[in-house]
Amino acid sequence: PKQSVSEEPYARAGGDIDIMFGTGELKGPLHVDTYRVGPMVVKKQPFAMIREMNGEVFESFPFEGILGLGFRSLSFADIEPFFDRVISQKLLTSNEFSFYLNADPKQPSALLWGGVDKDLFVPPIHMFPVVQAHYWALELVDMKLGSKSLIGAGDSKRVKRVIIDSGTTYFTAPSGVYDELIEKMPKAACSEVVNYKPLTYVLRDVSGKLFEMEITQETYMIANENGKLCRPAFMKLDVSRKYGPAVILGEVFMRRFFTVFSRGDGSDDQAAIGIARARLGAKPKVKKRKSPFSAVETGAIMRHHRHS
Repeated sequence: PKQSVSEEPYARAGGDIDIMFGTGELKGPLHVDTYRVGPMVVKKQPFAMIREMNGEVFESFPFEGILGLGFRSLSFADIEPFFDRVISQKLLTSNEFSFYLNADPKQPSALLWGGVDKDLFVPPIHMFPVVQAHYWALELVDMKLGSKSLIGAGDSKRVKRVIIDSGTTYFTAPSGVYDELIEKMPKAACSEVVNYKPLTYVLRDVSGKLFEMEITQETYMIANENGKLCRPAFMKLDVSRKYGPAVILGEVFMRRFFTVFSRGDGSDDQAAIGIARARLGAKPKVKKRKSPFSAVETGAIMRHHRHS
């Protein structure tokens, strides 16, 4: 934006930041502006203007920026993140946001602020406490393929975290776990994978009870363009020891599961994630609008009442 102002003291120190992602790199100066996102007006939000970007991902997708919704410990130079400013400015009745990622790419998806739309999921929503407020990470008690535990498979250390991340495309697993998974679920004709065993992630909910979240091959196997050959939607990724070992459930998972990211009273120790099965074929209540930066039609972000 032409009227954005430089963020002090970062502008005095040179201003430019350099951020590395798993699939690319962004560089640019820090500035401050008012953000208008759906129904919210977020004042004095620091952000980085993109002057240089490297990576195939930025050439493949026509997006205009990245809006992180993580915790402050993940923020560059301890800058107050977007959702922390939403909380501090008391813009929502409930400090939470929810994702409905449509399994049908031709239909709209939705990011909901301050609550949920009950038409988009199959009740109930199970709530799980965030155990380390850096990533949106939950305690992983066990991970099984069929009845066999994989939590310490191969040369992997015992996996103790599961991260829910809309910015990751696939499922991920540490090296040893990944190798055993791929051996047990090789790519094959889609007609043959229907008998693959389910994956189960055992989590601990907010009441301390264990919950088994079962994921079938319909979710963890994906088809090629002609729909005949299926392969596992898994990437090998070793999360650093400080925040891992961990597995990640990304966009492929979120197409089948409705997810709620709650900050409770706004503090990190109140953070929790809600998970319910997505209602497949549901149509989010979105309004078509023109992006102010391009001629692309985009789905407006809606806010709904809080879940019960």
